[in-house]
Amino acid sequence: MSENLHVTDVISFRVFDETTCQRIIEKHKEKEWTRTRIGRNAQIVSDREVRSSSIIDLSRDEEFIDLFMGDMAIAIREANSQFWKFDITESLEVQIMKYTPGDHYKSWHLDVGNTARTACRKVTFIIQLSDPSEYSGGDLNITGMKRDSQTRLQGSAIMFPSFVSHNVGEVTSGTRYCLVGWVHGPSFR
Repeated sequence: MSENLHVTDVISFRVFDETTCQRIIEKHKEKEWTRTRIGRNAQIVSDREVRSSSIIDLSRDEEFIDLFMGDMAIAIREANSQFWKFDITESLEVQIMKYTPGDHYKSWHLDVGNTARTACRKVTFIIQLSDPSEYSGGDLNITGMKRDSQTRLQGSAIMFPSFVSHNVGEVTSGTRYCLVGWVHGPSFR
């Protein structure tokens, strides 16, 4: 039997330049944002003590996916082939997130869950859009990963299995924008 020694590896690399990041932010800055919620006991609820931020779901925005997510989809397929070897599909779920002062996702959590939408998440990715000098706090923390300045670099992407625990510290000033997404596949068994 062969082991997958890389099943919890976290991959980081640069996917966008500063101009592309700014284009994405400006394109969505003035749109209507939805406050985030969490899953609790098979229900979706608002609990700002646990999670506070805003999102716009871009999963059905074909223009956005075509313009901006092609390189990311290729990188995910390559990383999955090299490291995790999960059974994944081309199904991509993506959101732009906005964290303003006081926003956070303090609870350590997994992105794979027990709802129809979350049960099929295999790979999580986060793309940093904001210039790190434009906000304070808001650090992404991933179980087993030492604090890495790469997670704050504008245009950097972080990928990891959706069952790896992570959280986001409180933003203390400025605004942090990022893209958060998932690649799907058949449920883990």
